[in-house]
Amino acid sequence: MISYQRELFSRIAQELLPLLRRHSREVALYQNRIELEPNWDFYHAIERTGNFICLTVRSNGVLVGYVLNIVGPHHHHCSSIWSNNDVFWLDPAYRSGMIGVRMFKEMDQILKGLGVQVSGYAPKLHFERERGGVQKILRHLGYEEVGTQMQKYIGA
Repeated sequence: MISYQRELFSRIAQELLPLLRRHSREVALYQNRIELEPNWDFYHAIERTGNFICLTVRSNGVLVGYVLNIVGPHHHHCSSIWSNNDVFWLDPAYRSGMIGVRMFKEMDQILKGLGVQVSGYAPKLHFERERGGVQKILRHLGYEEVGTQMQKYIGA
């Protein structure tokens, strides 16, 4: 049985770590130069503000996916509440059917209940080209492409 629920980050952080590692191996561009090293203090601090929203996807109680969003007033539009996705992932074994669609729909409902007016995601384009489907799901749910993020590794 698949379940979707909002959970406290502080209660799932240790359970989340193995999935974050799998997620990083699957999509991180610079993983051979920069290791996964979550800033746990940051996540716990933002959770204490009430602005860190964690949706989990579980199969018979086992964590198989997550959507983690940061919510608050936009720094350009301070009277409106925006949600920016920090990270999302779903175990490949659960990517068929409607589980992924429902994961994003459930987060939308949570955000709407919190008064969020604008929600945003930034799917990894290299992943979308290779194995994607997230952009298709988000378009289906009414999301629009609004920009492109450009980056390059400039470290030593």
